[in-house]
Amino acid sequence: MATHHIPAPTSLSVQEEIERRHMEFVDGFGNDGFFEEALVISLRQISRICTAYFGEETAKAGLDAMVGRYFSGLVEEGGWEYALEEEYSGIYSELPVGRLFHDLDAYANYGIVLTPARDVETREQILRRDVGMLQELIAATPLEAWGIKNEHAVRLVHKASARLKLDLGEPVNAEELSLLSGLALQSIRNKLARPYQEIVGNQNRIEAREALAWLSTRKDFLPSLWRQQDDSATLDFLDRPIEDAIFIPVATDGSMFTPDKKKEGYYHVGAEGHECRFEDYDDALAALHKMLIPTWRRPTEGGTWTRVRASGWTRVQRSDIGAD
Repeated sequence: MATHHIPAPTSLSVQEEIERRHMEFVDGFGNDGFFEEALVISLRQISRICTAYFGEETAKAGLDAMVGRYFSGLVEEGGWEYALEEEYSGIYSELPVGRLFHDLDAYANYGIVLTPARDVETREQILRRDVGMLQELIAATPLEAWGIKNEHAVRLVHKASARLKLDLGEPVNAEELSLLSGLALQSIRNKLARPYQEIVGNQNRIEAREALAWLSTRKDFLPSLWRQQDDSATLDFLDRPIEDAIFIPVATDGSMFTPDKKKEGYYHVGAEGHECRFEDYDDALAALHKMLIPTWRRPTEGGTWTRVRASGWTRVQRSDIGAD
């Protein structure tokens, strides 16, 4: 199927425009709604179901274990619900599903892809995968019964899905065009019903070329630029030869044990009941290398020092992490 896209901005270079959008996304993230609310509500409903299946104690232990992989200290302190309440603003960066929604927000609203890719084909695969995963999540969730049908998270998935349809040359319906344009659904219906048809099509089918032509007149709609993205500089940096390399542990959330993980002058490493403090980074790193499951403390965005466990190791240059 042929793809359709409207011209990229000309006042800035494409890469400058992509960088501008990225910065605008970072600065304004969360201003138009919080997808986290739907995630927390869903987990509470899942907890109720698991309690009916396995009993309250087992259900709580299971959710504590899962949430505890990302907010271990807070779960130990008050359980999984307490951890999510305390670190509500950190869900997007700590939980895998939070990072997925975060990245999809950038695509749905700004038409860019945050994950670096070497070529357009790979970037398209990333989009199809991420949008598809959240579509499956929404389809498997009883939105109305759980009271989250109108939550921001649901609208975000539908909006990203609608944008991807247009990017792939597929038709959209009136509701999807409403999401992309920011206009009320009734306004879109009115425009479709007028004799001169400001928008060519009907409520159930608007061809991609017609939808994009009309959206190009809407100043609030940003055309997709992911096909023009150039991530070569980022990828070259990641692929460059490393001198004076060391191996450091990487947590399940992607964070690493780096020299800035000092709390009150000490590095805190080790599991609960076996935690040790080190003043020197290399000493702390050596201790982590000897552990069966490397564990250390690091601050969340909310400033809480929580314990995390390594899911793997990565090779870095000492100077890049300030370990000279």
